Amino acid sequence: HTVMAAVRAVDQPLIWLSHAVVTDPRRGEFKIGLHRSSPALPFSMPDWSQNAELPLVDDFPHLAVQTGDRLVSVNGVKTSRKKLCGKLLGTAMSVDLVFRRDPNTQPP
Repeated sequence: HTVMAAVRAVDQPLIWLSHAVVTDPRRGEFKIGLHRSSPALPFSMPDWSQNAELPLVDDFPHLAVQTGDRLVSVNGVKTSRKKLCGKLLGTAMSVDLVFRRDPNTQPP
């Protein structure tokens, strides 16, 4: 049983993401979920919560995020609450990130 538990632990992905899901097409909002197997593993992404008022200046195609998108919330917390969003990104095992994109551009 110990060997099987060790194999399952090795077979577990360290960090994975959920596909982007459009949550409000009228407002251009979509959500992605990031998950990690340990809080010791960083999500290895920019801390978008620190610059939430500004549109992103880089593309992150593996996350379906592109230049001009804006982070709206982290686990339902509006990004205007920067410290709490930063804490969630640093400590939560799973985060739901809601972004807003100009609805006249290509959807995620």
